Parts: sequence; structure tokens; C-alpha cells
Amino acid sequence: MTYIGNFLLLFIIWSAPLSAQTNDQLIDGRTTDPFCIQYQKLFESKPKEILLGIHIRENGDVYFIMDNESWFQKLFTPGMGITTDFVTNDQYDCDHFTPRLGLFRGTVLPPLRYEDFKSHNVSLVNGVITLKIGTIPPELQKKQLEGNLVIVNQNKVCYYMQFIDIPRAGLDLLPMGFYMDMLTNLSEQDTITLRRFSYQRSTQIIVPFEKNKDTYEQTYVQRIIDSLQLTSCIIKKVDIRAYTSVEGNEAINRSLMKGRAGAMVAVLKKMQPDLKRITILTAENWIEFYRDILLTPFKDLSGIPRPVIKLKLLDPSLADSLEPTLAKERKAVLTIYYEQKHGTPVPKETLASSFQKAIADKKIDWARNIQRQVFDLINDSKLPETYLDKLEVPRQRTYWELINDQIIFKYQIFLSDQDEAAKAFEELRKLDPNNGKINYNLCTFALLNWQFSDSVDQPRLLADINRLEQQGINYTLIKRLLVNYHILQSQYLLNNGRYDEKDKSVQFIKDSYRFLPLTDKDRFSLAKYFTFYSQQRWAKDLIIGRVDQLNVSEDLVFYYVNLGFYDPANSRDDKFTKALINCFTINRPRFCKFFNSTDKGGASMQLLEQDRFRQLYCEKCRQSN
Repeated sequence: MTYIGNFLLLFIIWSAPLSAQTNDQLIDGRTTDPFCIQYQKLFESKPKEILLGIHIRENGDVYFIMDNESWFQKLFTPGMGITTDFVTNDQYDCDHFTPRLGLFRGTVLPPLRYEDFKSHNVSLVNGVITLKIGTIPPELQKKQLEGNLVIVNQNKVCYYMQFIDIPRAGLDLLPMGFYMDMLTNLSEQDTITLRRFSYQRSTQIIVPFEKNKDTYEQTYVQRIIDSLQLTSCIIKKVDIRAYTSVEGNEAINRSLMKGRAGAMVAVLKKMQPDLKRITILTAENWIEFYRDILLTPFKDLSGIPRPVIKLKLLDPSLADSLEPTLAKERKAVLTIYYEQKHGTPVPKETLASSFQKAIADKKIDWARNIQRQVFDLINDSKLPETYLDKLEVPRQRTYWELINDQIIFKYQIFLSDQDEAAKAFEELRKLDPNNGKINYNLCTFALLNWQFSDSVDQPRLLADINRLEQQGINYTLIKRLLVNYHILQSQYLLNNGRYDEKDKSVQFIKDSYRFLPLTDKDRFSLAKYFTFYSQQRWAKDLIIGRVDQLNVSEDLVFYYVNLGFYDPANSRDDKFTKALINCFTINRPRFCKFFNSTDKGGASMQLLEQDRFRQLYCEKCRQSN
């Protein structure tokens, strides 16, 4: 979601169906009235990034909001007016739904005429226009509401807009990592320690399970652990997804999933007893079933609802025939985030003295290993943050790596912010001006600082990024920095009304991301960025290849479905159907929340006007509400 001031702006979705006569006062002029036809062309010509919407305050006041004053003046002129068509949640009762005919869907407020705008608290704050257009009628005040926007000229409706909500972000940057002994990633703030944690690599392990069993082949798992040399690493976090095949009783399957996840936790705890960061997701493996069934003689099952498939699989002959397919679905998928251990551990009581001796002897690698041990102990709350004061490092070029690591660690545990870290790297660069790793970290912090501040020398930053290749930095890392540069640059250009230049930055990102190795988190971030600039098709293209994969992130598959709500004509394709199934399988409450009103965190309850979504909601969500 994007907030401007205290107001939530929503995206436009579908136009309402046409009707010649809407009520006694207003008639539909959208296709018949010359003024309205021209008005629609004007409206559609506004820059797509300009947002508007209906905001309902807790006291019942209803406001029109828009984030561009000059376009507000263009869209509203003498003779025009504005009102709201209120839709209520009880209109979509599963047992008593009646489709609405005509233009209006609910209760329409009397239009506020242009001549009365000034007396209705029109205001401009931080570039956002707010105009009070009325108050919720008393009979609607205790109901969930959504307000559709109606723009009129005299007594003719010239424009009708329904809204849908979707997360959007113009300033989310792709993770860039920092150079320490190697490129290191920082997590988001950890819910356990309230700090970030670092990791250098991530890998995925798939562990198969036999039918009706939650035990696994010990030697198989050990071979994987040995091949990855995980015993010589520190595991920072593990995400576990445990699956059963689709046949059988759901309650029994849930027990199997739980057991399989527990078996994975046990083997990890045996390897690293103090491992705390473990997340678990369990589900029946419908996503692979629907994909793999197409390669069998039973591909017709792909078009059958899940309860019917379960009934058919009670037939032993069918179940036996499909066993090779079903067997592949019984598994646990582990994503492990880890980094190499930092040399031979030093006793806690001698850490500071051993560090100072290593400094005196100029044994940089040994000093660095000790310092990383201190970092780990502080991050796990086994040493106080003040212990860092004991790690004194001369400000000389010889010791740049130690200074570099301290700057990053202080940022990692929130002892400094982006601006302070950037200034610290500016000072460090003076010791070694052409050091690519120092300059890479400086560019990273400069971008992070620009994300929340306009105080950045943009030409200098761009030049610094472009010089990194001759300083030995990998091209894909530089490309990632450039993508982030243009993410921030496009927002800067948008804020300054330089729309054509902004479009070039957005296009640069579209042309560049294909050259980067992207995680689901990266794709989610870029999809929200493209949506921010009303490029939903680009966002969909970015995500579509992942939505029917077993290891897709929850956020990504839910976002794909959210995007699909914008295009009802294409929301019946195979990918969208599989994404719907994946959403419901992964997180039913979150899926059902799509159909709440927008102010209750939903995409739109008006989606329930479509038979497909209403039937699915009524079948799957009533029991969870």
C-alpha cells in the first residue's frame, strides 16, 4: 500500500456496466453525451502515476483525495460535480446475493457541485488535495463499505470508477549486500533478537518421504549435508516446507506434514543445537499434482475440483496408477541460509586481548576472525554491544578490512543508520581511494541513504557506480546498483514532474532485471515497483514463471493473484488458476482476506460480484470467518 500523508490511495479497476437511466436525478452520459465523451479522453490522458480515491474517516466523513493539484483543476470545472456510490458487505451475502443492474451498485450521495467545493473543506497538504464530499448515511455507518467514485456534469454521469487495493512501492530497493570477507547479506529485522542477522549463502535441500511416513532416509540427508559442507558452517536461518501428496484425509495429511517438518527440525537441531530461526509451512502438494498430472494419461483430472479428485483417488486402481506421480509430491523443502565459520574459536575471556595481539602482529586475517566471533556473540546477546569499544583499530590502510567490517556490523545491529555508515565509508575511502570493495559498500550506503533523503549528489553517485567495474567488482553487482539507482531516480523525477525522463528510468529497470539473478524477494520488490508506475503487465510478466513452483514465496504468489484481479478477462487462464490454488493451500485466512473491504485490508469485496470468486469465497472462506 502507498500512503500519501494520512490517506490511502487506491487503484482504478473496472468501469461499471452501462445503463441509460440510473436514477431519478442522474443519467448515464458516458457514451452519449459529447461533453462526457471528451471528458473521458481528458481523464485517460492524465499521467498514470497520478492517484485518486475515496477516503472514509472514522467519524463518517467522506473525502475525495488526489495527489496532483494541477490535474485536479483540469478535471473539475464549473458545472461539474462529484459523488460516491456506497457498496456494503451485506450485498454479497452468500445465501442472498442479487446482482445489481444499472450503473449504481448501492447508495449514492447527493453530488457536491463545483461551485460548492470551497465551502467543503477543500485543502492542499504536501501536494495532496482533500475534498469533503459528504457523510455516510446513518443506516450504513455500522457496515463494511467501499465507495465508488462518480463524476458528473450537470445531471449526467461522465465517469464512474471502482477501486481495488494492491501493495505498491516506488522506493523498495533490491538487496545489495556488503563486502566483508566476502559479499554478505543482511536480513530484515529479526523477530527474535530485534536485530538483523547476516548470511553469505543460501541453498535448498529436498528430502523425499515415503507414503504415510514422517521418517526419512538418514544416509540420504547426511550425504547432502556433507556435500554442502554444512558442518563447517554456521546456519543462520532455515525455512521448511513440508508436503504430503493430495490423496487421503486432510486431517491425517496435516499430521504427516507436521511430523515431516518436525523430523527436519530434529536433524538441524542435532547439527546445530542453538539454531533458533526456523519457519515452517505445511501443505498438501496440489501445485505439483496439477502440473505433473498433465504428463500422464489422467490429464483430464487437471480440470476437476479438488474434493472430486480426492473422491476419485479412493479408487485403489486409480491411486495405484498415479502412485509414481503422487510419490514425487511427498517431500520436505528446506531453504538454508548460512555462512562459513570464522576460524578456530577463541575463549570469550581472551577475545579482546587476542584481538589486540593480532593487531600488534599485523595478523589481519586472525584479527578479522576474532572480530567476527565478537560480532556473532553480540548479535546472539552473549556479549554486550559495548564490547565493541575494546576492539580498537588503527586508522591505517593496512587495517581497512577491520574498519570496514565494524562499520557494517554497527549498521547491522542498529548502532548507526545509513547516513552515519555512508559518512564512515567516505572517511575509509580516504585511506584507499581505489579499493573496489570499499567503494561498493559506500555506493550501497549512499543508495540506502538516498532512499530516505534527498541529500545525495546524484551525478557523483552514478559516476562512482560506473567506476566499480574497473575496480574489480562483478558486473551483475554493478547492474543491481544501477537498477536501484534508477528506482530512486524515477521517484525523484516523478516528484519533479519530469514524466518523460521518469519513463526512461522505469524502462531501464525493465530492460536490466533480466540480467540479474533474482530471488522471489527481488521479484516481489520489482513487481510492487512496476505496479507503482501502473505497469501491471510488466509486474505480471516478472512473476508468472514462479507462481506454479512448489518453492515460490507466499508473498509472490499472492501478489500474482492480486494483479489478476485487475484483468477479469484473463484471470481464468491456467497460471492464474494454479496461483489461486497455491494461495488457498499456503494460507487460507490470507486468501479469504482478499475479499474484505479495502479499509479492512482486502483487495475489494466487490470482487464477489464475479461468480467465480463469490463461489470460491462462499465454499472456502465462510467457515474461516
